[in-house]
Amino acid sequence: MFKYGHFIRKLVLHHDPIIYSFGFPGNPRVMDHVTTHQLYDDYVAEGLISSTFNGHNADALENALEMDIHRQLTWALCQECMERVEQLVIPLTDIERYIDHVDQFESLSTVIFTIKKRIPVTERHIGQEDQEERQRELEVERDRLFRAMVRFVERHTSVHRHVLRQVVVPKSCNHLGNDRQSNDDIKLKIISLLPPLQNPRLINNQNWSELVIQLSDTNLNYVTSIKLVTFAGTISAEKTLLLLDNRPLLSRCRSLKQLEMTTLGTDMFQWAVLEKQKNVEHQQQSIIGRQLCSWQHGCYNDPVPLRSVKITHMTPLKPVQELDDIAFAFSDSLEELTVRNKWATGMSAFNHLGSTPQVAVFAYKFDFQWLQHLPNLQSLQLNTSSTQEGLHKRSITLKDLPRGPQQQQYEDEGQVISLPKLHVEAIKLKGHWNIDTKALEVLCLVVAPNLREVDFGASFPGHSVCEWVALSRRMLRIEQSHSVRPFKFGVLKDLGLVSYSELPVKDRDKSFVKHTINGEAYYDVQVP
Repeated sequence: MFKYGHFIRKLVLHHDPIIYSFGFPGNPRVMDHVTTHQLYDDYVAEGLISSTFNGHNADALENALEMDIHRQLTWALCQECMERVEQLVIPLTDIERYIDHVDQFESLSTVIFTIKKRIPVTERHIGQEDQEERQRELEVERDRLFRAMVRFVERHTSVHRHVLRQVVVPKSCNHLGNDRQSNDDIKLKIISLLPPLQNPRLINNQNWSELVIQLSDTNLNYVTSIKLVTFAGTISAEKTLLLLDNRPLLSRCRSLKQLEMTTLGTDMFQWAVLEKQKNVEHQQQSIIGRQLCSWQHGCYNDPVPLRSVKITHMTPLKPVQELDDIAFAFSDSLEELTVRNKWATGMSAFNHLGSTPQVAVFAYKFDFQWLQHLPNLQSLQLNTSSTQEGLHKRSITLKDLPRGPQQQQYEDEGQVISLPKLHVEAIKLKGHWNIDTKALEVLCLVVAPNLREVDFGASFPGHSVCEWVALSRRMLRIEQSHSVRPFKFGVLKDLGLVSYSELPVKDRDKSFVKHTINGEAYYDVQVP
């Protein structure tokens, strides 16, 4: 039927509004076609339109006809190349005729099942009893279609072993009821029929269920990123992980570089701590001792190159141990540590992070004394909690700033204070903060003299424009900052900074001090 059908490998027809080319809605040719071929009763029976449809709603009939054209065209194309199709979209309303030919799909590696059923109109359009009856019918129909979907996968995997690797079930089955548990059971049943993931590089919520079912048979050596984030209304991947012995899972990911997930308890990274301790002992041994240890016990493993860790929803009771383990075990590779948690006080993990360039702590309470343990820190981001409990402003005074080795002396009202000199180049404070002028000045000009980016947003409404201007001008004059963002009050103009287009034409040939702020070039017209 189709001359070039033997070239088709991927058969995915997008559900576009193709029949608009007929001049629909309201096109009499389309209405005549539906009437002539008695499609209306079929569409009602198949649920493509509601049983209460009275024939006057053009949109409903249009959608039904469009879906019918879509599925008929898919089937027509598929008949010409079943043996060669590798990816296929199957409407569940058409599942039976695909099951009859499942043995012919010998190259099929990906199948996507879709549901195009229509929910009946609401109770205010039909009686409550009719609505409940229609809902029961939909439940029966859903179960029938889902069983057929499982039969298709079972038959294909038994005839063509290890060919079918991905099955996408409908994301939302609300068209056919709201039994989420039943939908999950069907999904797990289908996943259990498939072969293990093939050398996955990313583990996330989408492939987590497949991984859990085939965990022991899955090669995790290529995994570089794990991102398990819980969204409202979805199955919690973290909750599932709690049911597993998760330590072997992470320890098997020998190429892991990024980890983002909810905290899972204080022993989550004990395996990494033990590896680090053994590796330290290994490095301290003689060459002969190292070879003997590796040969006899296999005690040495190349460290996992974890660079970025983002932990969310840490337990407020014992956050210390987990962070300590992360910081100690991955101190040689860790570049970014983000903690999303309201209560972050008392964490001694920063003692191990001397070489970590970026730390982001989302916490209501933060002890600035930790900064003395981060001499190579490049970026610090602190966010107060946005929850109702965390709406109180966090105050920062001079006494809150870190004390350290006597690297530099600072005199305040006759008192000499020893302050560390940090290498931090970016400080971002977001949320609800209240910092006094003296502490802000010392933090930006003394403790962190290498600042290139300052982003305080609108966090400090207690400061006057004059105070902001004075501090910002001092930082800009010493060419300390390339990006300054305390601009709630329109500080740019108060600083005398204008863009090139704002310079008078007569002054454009003059030499002004140039600053790059927020990625834009500004010229300081107040500095001769």
